[in-house]
Amino acid sequence: MNRVKNCTKDIFKALKIILIIPIVLITILYITCKPAYKVSIAGETIGFVMNKEILEEQINDYINSTDENIVSRQIDALPEYEFQLVSKNIETDENKIMSIIEKNTSTTYKAYAVNFNGEPKTIIANQDEANNLVNEVTADLNENIELNFDIVEVYTDKPSISSQEDAKKSLNEIKVEKITEYENKKAEEERIAKQEAERKAKEALEAKKAQEQAKQIQNTAINPNTWCLEIPKIGLKGNIANGTSAGVLNQFIGHFDETPRDSGNVGLAAHNNGHAVNYFANIKNLEANDVIYYTSNGVKKTYVVVSKDIIDVYDWSKLGATGDERVTLITCIDGNTEIRLCVQAVRVN
Repeated sequence: MNRVKNCTKDIFKALKIILIIPIVLITILYITCKPAYKVSIAGETIGFVMNKEILEEQINDYINSTDENIVSRQIDALPEYEFQLVSKNIETDENKIMSIIEKNTSTTYKAYAVNFNGEPKTIIANQDEANNLVNEVTADLNENIELNFDIVEVYTDKPSISSQEDAKKSLNEIKVEKITEYENKKAEEERIAKQEAERKAKEALEAKKAQEQAKQIQNTAINPNTWCLEIPKIGLKGNIANGTSAGVLNQFIGHFDETPRDSGNVGLAAHNNGHAVNYFANIKNLEANDVIYYTSNGVKKTYVVVSKDIIDVYDWSKLGATGDERVTLITCIDGNTEIRLCVQAVRVN
């Protein structure tokens, strides 16, 4: 009987120990561990959270963000969860894990580029803001200056939205550049116009002077056949006036002032092409012994051609004094300003 009692006591002791052990273990676990979810992406642990529902709600809010610049978000790989008892020393942080998930998310943003001549100059978040900015920058612009701004939707994976201050600065730089360009162009056009006006005024003054000189020469010119030159072979007959200025040669055969008029070597000049009168156009066709008539003070004298030469433009030796009476005719040669044609004729009667 005593054995039975002792056996019963031993059994109760054993049962008591068996019941105490789990309680002790549970107590130890409670003190040293905590329940959590291990979060992994593509097999790599990124942290622990206490409540996966909170994390999933954050992920859902992030993906479905209503920000007007976000078109879409795509998570490269969804997180996986595993419930565990972990050491209380292990930190749980939904925000930290959310930051890692955001880095593994592809985001497409919509914005509005303000282009100038097709080239993006600044990026604005809102279309109305872009319109207002362009209107503000161009509001006081001279109507003759064109700023070819246009607004275009752009999509990007990097948010590069300019602040209103920076965007306005960028567009104003273009505005200042175009204004400067316009003002420089206008100043150049005004300078050219002024030069042209001055040129025309000078030409008008010179024309007026030439007309006055021609008129003066005409008024003081000798009567026909009193001072003139005739060359029958080339059909030339023209009055002579003193001097070789443009005003004289535009109407008469000119007389070189430094040569005599009635005897000795009489020097005469005239145009041969491209002017109002071109008396010496055909003296190039004269040959030896061709007859020339020279009339001065009503006295008509006969000469015959003795030479026809090409001389340098600065060679005045042909106009020098001679021991006989002769006429020397000088004119230009077409296409060459460095030489002249010189024809000389000696008096025979």
